[in-house]
Amino acid sequence: MEQHSPSVRAQAVALMNQGIPNRAVAAQLNIPRGTVGWWRSEDRKARGVVYEQPTDCPRCAAPATATRTTSP
Repeated sequence: MEQHSPSVRAQAVALMNQGIPNRAVAAQLNIPRGTVGWWRSEDRKARGVVYEQPTDCPRCAAPATATRTTSP
């Protein structure tokens, strides 16, 4: 597992704090999206920010629907 330098993490957090999505940050810095997401989560915790899922996104705010498959 590759360890990213503190300067790369600092760049990523700065970009995220500008509102840039995880996917774009990851692409720009050539690091995995999962790493960017983890750093975003850790940064929020450190700042005491509680994440609330957006309510204006139809995909994010839609209630989960169960899919059921039946066997023939």
